[in-house]
Amino acid sequence: MKKGIINIILLIFFFMLIGLYIMIVKKPFQDTKDIFSVKEDSITGISISSKNGEIVFVKKNNQWIMIKPDKYKINEKGVSELENILNNLSLERVIEKDAVDLSIYSLDKPAMIISLELEDGREESLLVGGETASKSQYYASKQSETKKVFTVSRGFIDVFNRDISDFRDRALFSVDLSILNEFRLINNLNNEIKIIKSTEIESKWKLVLPVYADVKNDTFVEIINNLRQLEIIEYISANPDELGKYGLKKPFYRLVIKDKDGYSQEISFGKDLGNKTFVKSNEAGEIYTIASNLFNPEEVALGELLNIAPLSLGIDGITEVVISSGVNSHSFKRDISKTGDVFDLNGKEVETEKFISLYVSIMALSAEGYDNKKYMTKPDFTIILKSKESSEEVKVDFTKRGKDSYFIILNESQMPFYLGAKKIEIVKSFLNRIVESEKS
Repeated sequence: MKKGIINIILLIFFFMLIGLYIMIVKKPFQDTKDIFSVKEDSITGISISSKNGEIVFVKKNNQWIMIKPDKYKINEKGVSELENILNNLSLERVIEKDAVDLSIYSLDKPAMIISLELEDGREESLLVGGETASKSQYYASKQSETKKVFTVSRGFIDVFNRDISDFRDRALFSVDLSILNEFRLINNLNNEIKIIKSTEIESKWKLVLPVYADVKNDTFVEIINNLRQLEIIEYISANPDELGKYGLKKPFYRLVIKDKDGYSQEISFGKDLGNKTFVKSNEAGEIYTIASNLFNPEEVALGELLNIAPLSLGIDGITEVVISSGVNSHSFKRDISKTGDVFDLNGKEVETEKFISLYVSIMALSAEGYDNKKYMTKPDFTIILKSKESSEEVKVDFTKRGKDSYFIILNESQMPFYLGAKKIEIVKSFLNRIVESEKS
C-alpha cells in the first residue's frame, strides 16, 4: 500500500515537472525588462537599415543631423522621437530564449535593423522580423542575443519604418518670413515686381518695381501668410539633367526674398500641374513639389497689389465735384448753409443717398494694372475734386487704353496705371440716375 502511494506521488511530481518545462520552454512569458539599458541622453547615433535604404543620424552639439544617405536638413523633432523610443523601448513577451530556427520569425533575414551608438562607445542593434498573428507586434531579437526572440509593439517600430523623406525638414524657406524685408517676383520675360518694407512705417509695404507706388497691405500680407504655409510635398530629383523635364531649366518665375538680417533665398517655379508645382531652391540642387493653391506666381496680379486711388478723398473736406464726359459737364456744389453732406446740382438739392452712392463710386476708381505706354487720345472722362482745405484741385482724366480699360492722368500727368472700364461705367450710371431725377 505504501509502495502504491509512493508511486502516485512520484507520478504527480513527474507530471508537475513536465508542466513546468512546458511553461518555461514552450510558452511565452512576461518580461518587462528594457531592450536597451541606456541612460537618458546617452545615445549619440541612430541608424536604420530597411527596404527604404540606410539612414544614419548622429548627435553633434546636442543637435541631430543626418549623415546618410546625405547631409539633408532634417526635422529634428522626428529624430528626437526615435531617441525617446529607444530610451524606453521594452519587449512585450519573450517567445523563445534559445530559438533554433529564426526563419519562423523572419529573423534569419531581418526586415529592419535599428542600431544605436552610445556615448561610452558601445553599439547595440535590434533585429526586426515579421509580424505576429495579431499584427499588433513584431518578432525581434538583439544582435548580441540573436536566439532570444521576443515581441515589440508595432506602434513603436513603425515610427522607424519610414522613407528617408519623412525625416527631412519640409520647410521650403530658410529665410525668416516673419522679418521679411524684400520680395521680388520675376517672370521669364524678365518683368519684375519688387516690394520692400517701408522705412517710414514698419507695417507698411512699398512697390518699387516696375513703378514706385503704395501697396494694399492686406493683400500683400495675405501673400506672405500663404508663403509661410508652403511646405515641400515631394522630393523629386537631385539630377540637374532633369531640370528641363520639370520646366526648371528656364523657370517660368523666380521668387527672391530677403529678410532684414540680409539673408536671401531664390525659388524657381517650373511646371504647374494644377494641384502642385515643381520648384527648386538656389540653396539645393533638388527639385520639389509644393501646393499650387497656396501660392501661384501667375496669380500675383500687380493691379490687385496697387493702392492707387487718386480720387479717394474723404467727402467731409470736398466743396465741389465736377464730372465731364464729352461736351457734358456736371458740377455738384456743397450747400454750406446746411449741415451734413448736402450738394446741389444746377441750384437744385441732390438726394443725399444718391450723391453718396455717386461719390463712393468715384473713390473706388483705383488702378488695376501697370502700363507705361503713352496715351494718344483726348480724355473721355474727367473728374475734378475741389477741397475747402486746399486751393489746389485734384483733376483726373481717363483716356481710352483699349476697349475695356482707361489710362489714368493725374493733374495733367499720365500715371503708368490703368483701370477697367467697368468702374467708369458704374460712376456714369450713378451720375445718370441723378441727372435723370433732376429733369423729372
